[in-house]
Amino acid sequence: MTAYFKTANSAGNPVYDQLAALMALFNSGTLVIYASGGTPPIDPDVGFSGQTTLATFTFSATAFTQAAATGSFPNKTKVATASFSASTVTAAASGTADSFGLYSSTPTLLATGTVGTSGADINFNSVAFSSGANITLSSFTLTMPE
Repeated sequence: MTAYFKTANSAGNPVYDQLAALMALFNSGTLVIYASGGTPPIDPDVGFSGQTTLATFTFSATAFTQAAATGSFPNKTKVATASFSASTVTAAASGTADSFGLYSSTPTLLATGTVGTSGADINFNSVAFSSGANITLSSFTLTMPE
């Protein structure tokens, strides 16, 4: 059996409530880009240890815009776009970016992912970061199936 949930943007609808709670966790948090020098950790329960921090993007006080529905039933998704205090930051170190961590404002690691030039969770034109260079993140979204 497949269950489909009501998804309108109003409190009391399961998909809306779940995504709203998830988005709020990142308010004033950070997205940190790492060079691991090896296999990047993907399990947020394991976390990062010994990786080089290449760049840090700070989420705005309201980290994500209200999610918009895309697609049509039964393949709808909700997509929320991140808002950062600055979309361009200065690289803190030199290295090859391969992973990222998403942190709450406390800071608690909540999610991890891969960085690359294509097919990764976050794609940059180049993953070769140089200390002092500008690093731009043009967009970052959360997508949740409805």
